[in-house]
Amino acid sequence: MSNPSTVSAQRIAFQVGMKETSDTLKEWFHDHYRVVLPWAALSLAIACTMFLGAWMVATWMPQSTRSVLPIFVGKNNTFSDATWILVRNSMVLLLHLLVCVAAYLARRAVPMQAQHTTGINRFMHRHAGSVAMFAVAGLTAYSLSWQTWMLGNDLHAASQTLHLTPAGLLLRASLHGLPELTAVFLPLAACLILGKNKEWNQLLAATAVCAVIAFPILIITAAIEAWVTQGLF
Repeated sequence: MSNPSTVSAQRIAFQVGMKETSDTLKEWFHDHYRVVLPWAALSLAIACTMFLGAWMVATWMPQSTRSVLPIFVGKNNTFSDATWILVRNSMVLLLHLLVCVAAYLARRAVPMQAQHTTGINRFMHRHAGSVAMFAVAGLTAYSLSWQTWMLGNDLHAASQTLHLTPAGLLLRASLHGLPELTAVFLPLAACLILGKNKEWNQLLAATAVCAVIAFPILIITAAIEAWVTQGLF
């Protein structure tokens, strides 16, 4: 059975969190460009860094017999192809949205609950956030590294299949790739900026804002990848 004091602390943390999120969204509504533009700039920088990392991986890899033909090269792509692209990118966006939520829980919700508990519960709540944050940071770093490595592998194989240089293929793919990656990394960028400023209480609001902004962009970039980028080949 749950400890009554723990349940009460969780209820208080939830109520405070909802109020903080509502107040933050109201505040941002009148000055949203000032809030979102730094996130977008950092997200674009992360996307460019991933592109650079993928190019380095593709350039340094030895010759391979693996054949890869990207969807955006196809001349007869269908709605199903665009849907698959959207689902794939939405999963990555969801991962980064969850990173934002996890950071909020670790740095805001759990410490808030610690103020309303005693004994061993208080000790665990006071230190659980730091442990969780290290885990979130480690998993995020691993995910970014793995995505860069896999993108570089696919870039290497696809450039050989299409008889292009990795840089030439990456330049063509940037038509949809840069806005696509900027959208999926937007929650991560928001989390980094708000965390740097110790504004952990705004992370839930940032999660909602990033989802509302990023998902329509992913719909547009999926259409571009399926039916527009092919014109560059």
